[in-house]
Amino acid sequence: MARSVLALPIGIEQLAAVIRQMHAADRQRLLALAPELRQDALQLPPHTSDQERAAVERLRAGGLQALQGQRLSPDEPFLEGLTLGAYLALPNAERARLWAAWTEVDLDHIEEKDVRQRGAHLRHAYGCHV
Repeated sequence: MARSVLALPIGIEQLAAVIRQMHAADRQRLLALAPELRQDALQLPPHTSDQERAAVERLRAGGLQALQGQRLSPDEPFLEGLTLGAYLALPNAERARLWAAWTEVDLDHIEEKDVRQRGAHLRHAYGCHV
């Protein structure tokens, strides 16, 4: 029996964003409607803490390379009036609460800041010409 494929006018990233915003009951209903999602998820290899540490270290090394070895100052503005140092001094639970709140923000309503001057060295480091 042939399966029909429904073409959606959205990207997979947009679909993932919608799923993340669903209530738990709706996600459970989605899994009931598409049980192959659960099966596919169970077949994914688990991430180990060694893999996570290696990924974080690659990200950290890439960031330092892009910043030409210059670490960000603790006085560097971060988010919501916090400096980087103030954010890093927060307990993990408070950081998690802030990130949870920040992921709920509608990106269309965020005040844009001009970071062209501060980002020029990053563009240069990555060879981007904008």
